[in-house]
Amino acid sequence: MTALTIQDVSRRSGLSEPTLRYYEQVGLIGPIERDESSGHRRYREDDVDTLQALAYLARDIVASAVGG
Repeated sequence: MTALTIQDVSRRSGLSEPTLRYYEQVGLIGPIERDESSGHRRYREDDVDTLQALAYLARDIVASAVGG
């Protein structure tokens, strides 16, 4: 299993790091596994898939709201 950093996931999903943390905090994703020694988040490919879907939906909602 490849563990991805929050920076990797941000680049791949198009979501900012604060947004990723917020999504975990409010329960849209997660909880995200943590590295035992550093405490840093370590995302899985499944997490990225979910976040890419959420990013798509968020963009679609915004586009619909502004008439696009």
